[in-house]
Amino acid sequence: MFYRQNLHRTGQVTKANRPALGRAVGCPVIAALLALCLSGTGCGTSSEAPCGNGTLDRGEGCDDGNFFDGDGCSQQCQVEPGFSCQSEPSLCQTHCGDGITAGQESCDDGNTYTESCPYGARSCEVCDSSCNRISGETSFCGDLTVDETMNEECDDGNLDPCDGCLPDCKQHTNECGDRLVCDAEACDDGNLDPCDGCLEDCTLHTNECGDGFQCDEETCDDGNTVTESCPYGVTSCWVCDDSCRHTLGPTSYCGDRRVDRMVQEVCDHGSQNSDLPCDDCCRSDCTPQRCGDGVRDFPAGEDCDDGNTDNNDGCDADCTYTGQEVTWEVTRRWRLSWMDEFNGAVPGREACYDEAVTPPQCLTLYWEVTPCPAEAITQLADLDKCTWGVFSLYNWMDNNQPLDEGVNAFDPRQVTVEGGELLLFSDPSPPPGGFPSSWTSSTSIDTILQAYDCGNPPQTGWAYSTVCPILSGGLWSKAIGAVEGFAQTYGRFDIRARLPIGRGSWPAHWLLPQDGPWPGDGEIDIMEATAWNPTTVGANFHDGVEYVDTTGRTVRTHMSSGGMDLEMSQTQQGDEYHVYSVEWDPEVLRFYVDNREIGQVWQGTLARNTDLETGDFVGYFPLDVPDEPFHVILNSTVAAASRSHYPHPMDFPRQTHHIDYVRSWSLCEGPSDSCFWGGAFDGTRCLVGLLPDRDDLAILGSSLVYPVEQTGTPCPEGGQQEGSWCVVYSVDPRANSYMEDGSFYIANACVESTLSPFCPDPCQGIGRYDGYNCYLASAPPMTEGFLSDGIFFYNALPADAENRCPIGHLAGLICEVGPVPEGRTAFVHEDRHFYLTPVCDPTATMPNCAEPCPIVGEYDGDDCYLFDPPVGANPFVYDNGFYYEPLSADPATRCPMGSYDGANCFLGSAPEGTHALVKNGVYYVLPACGHVPRAWFHPS
Repeated sequence: MFYRQNLHRTGQVTKANRPALGRAVGCPVIAALLALCLSGTGCGTSSEAPCGNGTLDRGEGCDDGNFFDGDGCSQQCQVEPGFSCQSEPSLCQTHCGDGITAGQESCDDGNTYTESCPYGARSCEVCDSSCNRISGETSFCGDLTVDETMNEECDDGNLDPCDGCLPDCKQHTNECGDRLVCDAEACDDGNLDPCDGCLEDCTLHTNECGDGFQCDEETCDDGNTVTESCPYGVTSCWVCDDSCRHTLGPTSYCGDRRVDRMVQEVCDHGSQNSDLPCDDCCRSDCTPQRCGDGVRDFPAGEDCDDGNTDNNDGCDADCTYTGQEVTWEVTRRWRLSWMDEFNGAVPGREACYDEAVTPPQCLTLYWEVTPCPAEAITQLADLDKCTWGVFSLYNWMDNNQPLDEGVNAFDPRQVTVEGGELLLFSDPSPPPGGFPSSWTSSTSIDTILQAYDCGNPPQTGWAYSTVCPILSGGLWSKAIGAVEGFAQTYGRFDIRARLPIGRGSWPAHWLLPQDGPWPGDGEIDIMEATAWNPTTVGANFHDGVEYVDTTGRTVRTHMSSGGMDLEMSQTQQGDEYHVYSVEWDPEVLRFYVDNREIGQVWQGTLARNTDLETGDFVGYFPLDVPDEPFHVILNSTVAAASRSHYPHPMDFPRQTHHIDYVRSWSLCEGPSDSCFWGGAFDGTRCLVGLLPDRDDLAILGSSLVYPVEQTGTPCPEGGQQEGSWCVVYSVDPRANSYMEDGSFYIANACVESTLSPFCPDPCQGIGRYDGYNCYLASAPPMTEGFLSDGIFFYNALPADAENRCPIGHLAGLICEVGPVPEGRTAFVHEDRHFYLTPVCDPTATMPNCAEPCPIVGEYDGDDCYLFDPPVGANPFVYDNGFYYEPLSADPATRCPMGSYDGANCFLGSAPEGTHALVKNGVYYVLPACGHVPRAWFHPS
């Protein structure tokens, strides 16, 4: 027993004890010997060495000196699967990666690398590079890691299909028609059937008569519930009635013996209508025969008829041709009536900027006015407090949003004047007590709304709330309380701004009546840009009427013009400054962006009206252009176009509304308006007076000044001493003044373009500036205009036309309109419209920032002008300093300005942060910003 135990312990048998095997080894050894006999390798008294002696003998694949299986060498001395054995005694090793699990290996998958779990599995066991079984790495949709090898396009770890990543880890653009209801969509059934309750633009549809879709029992649907008339001139037609059924419509035509003034019929004698000369005739087009009706009446002896009874326009009041040319259209001219450049106090109005004298006023709940809170005072230091009242109240404009939940309130801390700009911020605001620690950017909107009190006001009472997820800035120029305000009737209003963009953004520039109800007295929206229509800016006009219906109820209605939009990318809105404008006169409102017209609203235009109380359609009423003073409103609102579009306060970056200036203009009515700022009008400009004989004259603001003398008389050349300056001519800072030919002038106060003082008259009185070029006139419809040898022509109307040349006169087979004005460049646009190119571009010198010269200098459209060197000097710049070469060797006269540095005359260094330069012999510094990029291309 002892030896067997020793054999088991040592794992080998030595030659010295080999003869004792037969006597003492016991059953295991006997079994091994028996196996050798049976295998033919040795038995009985054979001289062959036994297996297990540690020596490789004949027929043995290995011999590790023991008789055990599982260690690589079997008890028959053969190499076991998964092992290789070498040397004597044999040393046996497993081979990880051979596909056979052997020895200490817990697995062997035939390779020596650690594999990952199958895609989609969240856990599994794999065989690693050492043939140990371990937990494998997983990859599945939802693990927040984009596995491109499995064609994952995104992985945000959630099942929300509307955040741009679908639950199968494919990108999603939230497009209407993808069968997912996202963002502003009310539904999405993925088909084009308008009658199944969901339209192809993913808005809900109730299949009502008048919705423009023929559904159910309707035989027609023309988009309204009005039984319309047949087109004028048609004696019979089918129309769609107010129940969406085809029916014969009422007719109106020349010859029905009824005068239809809606189509400008002024008479109708039925079958007696005639174009023949006669007394009290009515033409076949139901207009009376008369000179000035625009129709050449050959039987009546008219040589021409240009549609008016004016003389000296080529066709006189008696419709005889005089041979004179057509008068080109002339642009409107405007005089600045008020402005706020947001550059701090202006001369004479210092008290309006001193909070100790004029504290800023805030409009609060219940439309009361009170001094603004102390924490807002500092940032309003440069605000004109006599003109502007700051909003500190609920957002009454957000009451009827789709969620019936408010989003923002107005807070005076969101308004500041800085760097020559009015800044209106929109920032997230925590609920009372701060943001809960459990909130994240994915917290549901319902949870957020419950933490605030920002809903609609109750039906009774005035308990409006300002506890809202977002706080924004707004102000108005209404005269109320201690605020003097500003309001104007008619004219032009310009706001130059860079707009906020982002989720929920809704900046607006608009006008409301100083006194009077909404909407009956009107609302003029100069600019609105919304996040749910991100690539357009628009304008609008709101109006309403009041009447008593058949039940005796007083009905108040609302109508708007709409449809005045301009495509503008978010880069153009948010990175560029643009001038948003309206021109307002008694008959029409014209809306512009950078002087480019985007729409008009005319007095008497019919518009669809809805009952303010019920929302029901109540008919078409004429729009009424306002005729009373309106004040200005500038604000940044934040709104939710849909539940998925609700701005999340935990993930809402600041939005900033930059406003460079606000200006109002009055229409110039005569030469007296040209020198509104002073001086005598010479036909083009206003002469103020002669220049003193000095080399150091300068223009400060708009006034002519020179430095006070340090010895003797302070102002030897005349003028009033004000601080360190002698003011020779004091001029309102709004005027554009300059020096030329020994005199001091003020530019004509009446300008064609309000965009830039460096190009006030791009058309020079000939043609109407349309934002790019100067429009002269248009050839009649169905004709083709052209330019030849400096003259505008168009092809004449057919020979049987009553007037072959409605404008101009017949020259052979074509109509001659008139010559191109001398010195001007002309072209024909769209083969019909006659244009001149402007003499200058009002947008070319508009800096793309609020203050191009914020430190020093006057902006000349390119650079910041500082001052002139002495007469005869040769100026230059060195090491950002201003120099000129000495004028003489005499120390008394070599440097009349500045100091001598031993080689040249030194005037000083450019202010820190600026770059000195000399241009055209004058000292300048570079501006702080560049020019406005042009938003559109137009032929020139």
